Amino acid sequence: MNDETWRDNEGEENPEIIAHYDLLERVGIIDRIDRLTAEIRNLEELYKEGLDIFSKTSIPELVEYVTARLLNKFVPSYLAFVLHDEERSLVPRIFCYRNMKLVENLLTIDSLEPYESFFLRYPNTISFSLLEYKLENPGITEKLLPLFPEIIVPIIGIGGFYGFIVFGRKLLEREYTRQEIAYLDRLMRFTSVSIQNNIHYRSAITDYKTRLYNHSFFTRRFDEESSRIKRHHSEASLLMLDIDHFKRFNDTYGHQAGDDALFKVARVMESCVRKEDVTARFGGEEFIILLVQSRLDIAWTVAERIRTTVENSRFVDGKATLTVSIGVVHISDLDDRPFNALVEMADEALYRSKRGGRNRTTFHNPGLFEKALEASRFTGPAVSSPGS
Repeated sequence: MNDETWRDNEGEENPEIIAHYDLLERVGIIDRIDRLTAEIRNLEELYKEGLDIFSKTSIPELVEYVTARLLNKFVPSYLAFVLHDEERSLVPRIFCYRNMKLVENLLTIDSLEPYESFFLRYPNTISFSLLEYKLENPGITEKLLPLFPEIIVPIIGIGGFYGFIVFGRKLLEREYTRQEIAYLDRLMRFTSVSIQNNIHYRSAITDYKTRLYNHSFFTRRFDEESSRIKRHHSEASLLMLDIDHFKRFNDTYGHQAGDDALFKVARVMESCVRKEDVTARFGGEEFIILLVQSRLDIAWTVAERIRTTVENSRFVDGKATLTVSIGVVHISDLDDRPFNALVEMADEALYRSKRGGRNRTTFHNPGLFEKALEASRFTGPAVSSPGS
């Protein structure tokens, strides 16, 4: 019996329990108290895990944490999180684990629609064999067979169906116990809410077509970075980008091709900046990037990398090309200009790039840039000046 069973509310040993211990044991009271005590501890642990789950700010971080929690209970041979992406497209986002280590996706699921239809009618944890029986669609259930599935846990919240989790057979024991299935069900309730929060938050701060941050989120991050620049006497750079002749591209290839091009250009920008930098769609075919802790020579390198990568990319089945023009403003701890004024300066530099022939990078104040180049002994292709 657990030591806590012997004690009263003040933490002292309870003589009544000690005196009648044999009787309490014979009628099963002691065992029941022990089970309830263990259940309370499990619920306290689950409560803490729930709080930790709610603190995760991205789907990958959440998946990694939940996987680690499951490892404390049992080790499934395979584990897969099959989730809607932030835009709730039919093609799922899949995280696949083998022996609790992230591996290449083993599933070929191209749509969540049939699973969503089923789990909205039967929103509970279910064995794979029962899923096969109820779904009556071998073409759907067979897609899960590479994971040797035993348990399927749907993730359902206020916003509907978010996906499901596949548990393969356990490595050490034969079957999942009733207690383990109950734990999974409870843990997934927290997980579904956290996934819902992540998806809704991501949708609120990103642009639908490009999956970059939107204008309002960028403005908030800029204000935060401005305060940090002044506090730590650091610097940053602001890049304004515009796709050259984009209306002509849309008129030639159609708006769907234009949307695809916006998405591809957005991926180019993301690939050319660091994780801590902030990239956003500013409107139409115009984008803005905040490079944190960025000297002018770094800003020039990043801008040129983006420009040349876009120039060398191919669009519409490899038939079309695009270019971008870029304007750059440097920001220091001595700069008290508001966000709108800095954007206007970057936009002015961008306009000079357009007027100078497009497909080029222009700085708002090249004189300061030239001094920075001299100080850092940086050499490179010529940079557009205000008079070009």
